[in-house]
Amino acid sequence: MESLTEETGTLRRRVLSPTIVLLAGFGATILLGTSLLMLPVMVDEGRISLINALFTATSAVCVTGLVVVDTGTYFSPVGQWTILLLIQIGALGIFTFSTFFVLILRGDTSLRGRMLIQETMTHFPYRNLFRLVRNILLFTFVTEAIGAILLWLCFREYFSQTRSGYVAIFHSISAFCNAGFSILPSGLEDFSAHVPINLIVMSLIIVGGLGFTVLTDVVAILLPHKTKFRRLSLHSRVVLMSTIALIAGGAVLFWLFELNNPAFAGRPISQQILVSFFQSVTARTAGFNTISIAGVTNATLFLLIFLMFVGASPGSVGGGIKTTTFSIYLIMVISYLRGKQHVEIFGRTIPARIISKAVATTAMAFALIVGSTILLLVFESGNGGNFSHLFFIDWLFEVVSAFGTVGLSTGVTSYLSPGSKLVIIATMFIGRLGPLGLALSLLGRELEQRYKYPEENVMIG
Repeated sequence: MESLTEETGTLRRRVLSPTIVLLAGFGATILLGTSLLMLPVMVDEGRISLINALFTATSAVCVTGLVVVDTGTYFSPVGQWTILLLIQIGALGIFTFSTFFVLILRGDTSLRGRMLIQETMTHFPYRNLFRLVRNILLFTFVTEAIGAILLWLCFREYFSQTRSGYVAIFHSISAFCNAGFSILPSGLEDFSAHVPINLIVMSLIIVGGLGFTVLTDVVAILLPHKTKFRRLSLHSRVVLMSTIALIAGGAVLFWLFELNNPAFAGRPISQQILVSFFQSVTARTAGFNTISIAGVTNATLFLLIFLMFVGASPGSVGGGIKTTTFSIYLIMVISYLRGKQHVEIFGRTIPARIISKAVATTAMAFALIVGSTILLLVFESGNGGNFSHLFFIDWLFEVVSAFGTVGLSTGVTSYLSPGSKLVIIATMFIGRLGPLGLALSLLGRELEQRYKYPEENVMIG
């Protein structure tokens, strides 16, 4: 009887694990969104097909931004607001409340419960769960409101008062949630030289991609304290360091790779710099673009693939393997090449389990991308007439964009076959949840081994 009780408790813990709740929450929201988008009132003319409704709902809930139909012209105002609501729910609603509901359902307010929410949403213990949820939602809505007001002041030059307000609200939420959806015919390409709009959108993307933990840390440092001096946590320092390096490095490389592109080189140097920085920021997970992605060089496409693969930071609304994973992986390689036995950064040693998780996350992501790309090539092999001008990098770009929940595309999304659309849907879904966390929740929890087999060397390299 005791064994049965233990097994039941273990099963209950697995069923109510944060990732399982996220899986169920995302799945249910996507299905609800799909059903709503198929209503006649959601589109201007006719009805959207089931596969396209499912694709759009998944892209919105997973804050990706890949679209099979134009959001601004195909959907009615009701449909556009529905998509915006799905974006907001997918970015923060499920993320914020999932772990909280787990603790409520389990009645777990113990140290183990606080550690559970610590691993899921922050890297530090948080005693008042209601305050945590309130702070996240308050910060989100305030930031989006400020972004909407600033964008409204800019868009008034081009649209009526009502239209400019609507466009500002839509793009502010889409930018902060790193969704990349736009209701403008050419996205933000017409505003590639508008400095304020670019800076506002980039700021929203960066803030949304840093994560609540880092933002809390930064605010705590900036606010005056009567106690002793506070410093940024190791997590925040790694996130900020990697974010700055990726944005700056990506912008410089983008500019260098596009100098031989007439569509880019013909711009004034100030516009070149602005476009380069915007694409470096947005490629990490947002999906907006101020230049046609189909017209960039292959070297630039590969650079964007790398940035999309890395993605945003843990605890944020973005996807990818995350900046911390990439940083730890890179530091691990450098440490090995320098002959060090431990992985160290900023005077701290990274635990072996964190290094193993970084390696496993990267490997799982790579496997998912390889598998999805192969399936895409198989499904589209019979459509040579439609895609004869495409190269392998175009298909790889589409898959990595889906995995990183970015939304950038070379223009093939709307022409994909139903099988390929299902592949992209699955890739967006797994990419949003995280392939490693999803696999651990479905296959089993991490076990504490109390034994160790004898060691024996294996040749590597």
